[in-house]
Amino acid sequence: MGELIDKAKGTAKEIEGNLTGDKVRSAQGKAEQAVGEVKGAIKTATDKVEELAHEAKDKVVDLAHKAKDKASDIAHKIEDKVEDLANRGKNAVKDAKSSSVADKH
Repeated sequence: MGELIDKAKGTAKEIEGNLTGDKVRSAQGKAEQAVGEVKGAIKTATDKVEELAHEAKDKVVDLAHKAKDKASDIAHKIEDKVEDLANRGKNAVKDAKSSSVADKH
């Protein structure tokens, strides 16, 4: 908003200087308008940086959720494999015991 005020005041000073023939006043008006332009450019750049930062944050959060989900899926697969191997081991022990008992008879 300040940039608009600077531009308006600068324009008024420039016009005043042109009407009165005061070159200094006219130059002051042009300078004030330039300050307004710079403030506007800074605000635009700041807004864009904030927008990009927000988008980047959203992407990072999304990737973190995806990574968490993927890690959870992998953990479940590992749990299933471990359970399967444990069951195979139990069955192998049972078979070995049964075989040993059968050999004794």
